[in-house]
Amino acid sequence: MARIADDSRSDAARAAPAALAQDGPPEVLSHGELSLPVHDPAVAADAVRALDAEHVCIAGLEVRRPTLDEVFLSLTGRPAKEENNAVPR
Repeated sequence: MARIADDSRSDAARAAPAALAQDGPPEVLSHGELSLPVHDPAVAADAVRALDAEHVCIAGLEVRRPTLDEVFLSLTGRPAKEENNAVPR
């Protein structure tokens, strides 16, 4: 996830690394954060270069692995923990 310094550049931030996305398109989250889903964390350097080429200033960068809940959701299409409204006996 990259935090961009200038929220007005969010469209440029989304477009710049679009070709690098491996698990869906880049997504601009709240507060100028850009999420770029990829399988290979080495792609982060390419994403930084793409953002820099578009003159998008980066305020922070985070590379993280998906949580088990995120993996389960992507594989099954449903959350790992579903609300159980049944009354226990």
